[in-house]
Amino acid sequence: MVIEFMTGRVIPTKELVDEGLKIGAYGDEVGWKHDGLIALAKLHELGGRRYMLKLDDLVSALDHGQAPIISIAWAFKPQPTLKQQLKFWKKYGGHLAVVVGYKRENGKLTGFFVHHTSKLKEENWVSCFIPRSVFHKRYTGRGMVVKRFEA
Repeated sequence: MVIEFMTGRVIPTKELVDEGLKIGAYGDEVGWKHDGLIALAKLHELGGRRYMLKLDDLVSALDHGQAPIISIAWAFKPQPTLKQQLKFWKKYGGHLAVVVGYKRENGKLTGFFVHHTSKLKEENWVSCFIPRSVFHKRYTGRGMVVKRFEA
């Protein structure tokens, strides 16, 4: 999703997953690793870095054509549902989402639009609006920003 947005190249998901596995970007105990995803982006001529990102940093990254990938609580919920706990009981840590936009009303930041993927169909969201109050509570502050290499 980020590579297509940044480069215009469509790469099959399975191919990206296989590349990520090959370079150690994914671990069974923790899922996708921030540094591993950045390494995967670099294989596709993109740059990136891990950061602690404030909400204003996310806005700035988006304003500069960059793609923030952030760590969140399960689907922006306070805790996994019972269904998630049963399905993913061995998984540790959080989850990742791509921030694709934000909304302001009367000059005030009111929330963010995110792409959120999940094995659970009902939690696969494209450009889903998350109000600032919910976003702020469920966003860990950790993330990465993927960007085009500067010529």
